[in-house]
Amino acid sequence: MAADEQLKLAYNAYTDCWRLYKKYTEAKVTNEYWQNMVNESEQIARKYNDSKFVVDLLTITCDELQRIFMEKRKDMS
Repeated sequence: MAADEQLKLAYNAYTDCWRLYKKYTEAKVTNEYWQNMVNESEQIARKYNDSKFVVDLLTITCDELQRIFMEKRKDMS
């Protein structure tokens, strides 16, 4: 893969992860909301053929979203 193609792929992957984060950062404390986020992250991974780079980006993004989700759940208790 040419360097320009790799940069474009990385840019698109970062952008997709950013959009996922932006969409779910206002985590509603419901299991359905959480499951939707997981499903969308799996779709992004498939879009990039489950490349390690993209899976790692998604893992970091989902970990942060989970932290936000759990913090909101704790605050509701």
